Amino acid sequence: DNDDNDQSEDDEDNHTIPTPTVDLSIAKTVDRQEAMVGDTVIFSVTVTNNGPYEASNIEISDVLPSGYQLVSISVDNGVYDPITSFWDIPYLGIGSTSRLEMTVTVTDINDYVNSAMLTYADQIDSNTANDQAQSGIDLLEEQSVEEECLIIYNEFSPNNDGLNDVFFIECIEDYPNNFLQVFNRWGNKVFQKKGYKNDWHGTVSATSFYGSDINLPVGTYFYLLDFGDGKTSVKSGWLYISR
Repeated sequence: DNDDNDQSEDDEDNHTIPTPTVDLSIAKTVDRQEAMVGDTVIFSVTVTNNGPYEASNIEISDVLPSGYQLVSISVDNGVYDPITSFWDIPYLGIGSTSRLEMTVTVTDINDYVNSAMLTYADQIDSNTANDQAQSGIDLLEEQSVEEECLIIYNEFSPNNDGLNDVFFIECIEDYPNNFLQVFNRWGNKVFQKKGYKNDWHGTVSATSFYGSDINLPVGTYFYLLDFGDGKTSVKSGWLYISR
């Protein structure tokens, strides 16, 4: 009798077919951690089949954030659809890795974290802890001309030794309509010049103070610099004359 369900007898037997499982792991990197608007960066996504079975019909979602504009795509296995944002991989053997590279341009929309996740495979994924990865950049603010170039060296020694003899401002020649004023500690204007050209040797301006042209004494003074372009903010601060 084959229907008595008594498997202690030799007329019946059973066998359980194990459910195929895989461990697909996702990793994501970016080729630079900091970038400015307009820069190009490359995101790399890798999927690895850690076994114990071969994997098939793998689907990975990688939605490009609004902080980037897609330039190009490169895959070594399967197809990435930029419209659906799915990367479809037909087959991945045990121990094999496939790679997707997305070259993008950074936009001025502050959304820079890019995530990739496993959304489907024919086999059951036994380890969901490594099914998602993300990476992103830190946006660097574009430096203004002031930050890049307009450095004011606020100590000089006008002793005619050929070293550090003038009050020097880098790139001041780019601002021909500038207006420099210098005051002593009591608030008296001791120097002024429109169109300053790094040529002040620490002398009193003949038109602004006592009508003379003498060397100012060692000490601390206050400067006020208007770049005269209607855009660059006025700079002010202390300077020191040593002799």
